[in-house]
Amino acid sequence: MKFTVSEKELGEIALQHGYPNAKLIRELIAIGYRRGFTRALRKGLHRIILRQIARRFGAVPATIRQQIEMIDKIKQLEHIAGGLLEVKDLKQLRKLVAPNGKFA
Repeated sequence: MKFTVSEKELGEIALQHGYPNAKLIRELIAIGYRRGFTRALRKGLHRIILRQIARRFGAVPATIRQQIEMIDKIKQLEHIAGGLLEVKDLKQLRKLVAPNGKFA
C-alpha cells in the first residue's frame, strides 16, 4: 500500500502540530517536487532524443550520446528534439548537439 500526501496536506499537518517553520517545510517540499519533475523530464528527453537518433541513423555514436546526456537545460533538449526532424545526416546532427546547437 502506497501512502502519499500532497504538499498542502504536509503543510497543514506541520501547522496542526505546532511546527513553527511550517511555511519553510512546505516551500522545501515544493522545491523537492519541482526538482524531481525537472530531473524526470530531462531524463525522458534524453531517452527520446537518443531513440530518435537510433531510428534515423542507426547506432548512436558515443560522442553524440555523451554530449546529449550531459545537457541539463530543458530548452536545449527541446531544441535538439525539434531539430532532429530537419537534420539530414550525422554531420548536421553533430552541429545540432554542439553547445550553440545550430546546423545549416
